[in-house]
Amino acid sequence: MERFQAIKEKMQKLKEELERVVEEDPVVTGMCLQLVAEMMEAVAKAETEILGKRQAAEWGDGPVWMNGQPVTPPVACPVPSCTRPGIRSLHRFCQEHYDGLPEEMRRDLDAKRLLATRPPAPVACPVPGCTRPGIHRLHRFCQAHYDMLPEHMRRELRAKQLVATRPRGWRA
Repeated sequence: MERFQAIKEKMQKLKEELERVVEEDPVVTGMCLQLVAEMMEAVAKAETEILGKRQAAEWGDGPVWMNGQPVTPPVACPVPSCTRPGIRSLHRFCQEHYDGLPEEMRRDLDAKRLLATRPPAPVACPVPGCTRPGIHRLHRFCQAHYDMLPEHMRRELRAKQLVATRPRGWRA
């Protein structure tokens, strides 16, 4: 996105230069200022569109294509203090850290990155009044209620919870 930043800076400089010249011919300068503002708006719109497509690709809404190429989200170098982008073929490390760090350290950092991935979203136990978190593999029941309730009651409570959490207008 450095390209967009450079374009924005150039347009801002152009706008400032036009504002300095405003005394000479206010009509022409006003038109030019309006044109620059429209161009800045178009650049900002293009930037948000591209970032939105990258975000969609990152969160798995399916492949996103732009100009015949798949848009993939940028990756960060897993070294904590590094701000440079990572390179996928180098296990997400930037070139400097891939060349400079021993393989053991790179493996450790990569393992830490994998452990830090997003945990599953917390779920509520479907038993009314229960405040303990549910467990996905136990069909969202907490351990105590899963052990305590017979299967037919668990199925009933789970079905009620599913009906209650469905989006409006959802049909089976």
